[in-house]
Amino acid sequence: KKMLVETVSKGKIVFITSHNLYEIESLCTSFGIIINGEFKGKWLIKDLKNMSLEEFYLKVKENLL
Repeated sequence: KKMLVETVSKGKIVFITSHNLYEIESLCTSFGIIINGEFKGKWLIKDLKNMSLEEFYLKVKENLL
């Protein structure tokens, strides 16, 4: 985590792929969702408002967003 934070603080972009949504929510400023090989979109963590990333993912999966 420390290396990722240091790299980003130097203005570099880091791509992370993970099923651990809590980690992504705590490390990233933006995220994209891919479901069954289809890119669904890119959002900012701050756009989640009062939802967890998991709740947001489920809404995207169910085409509610």
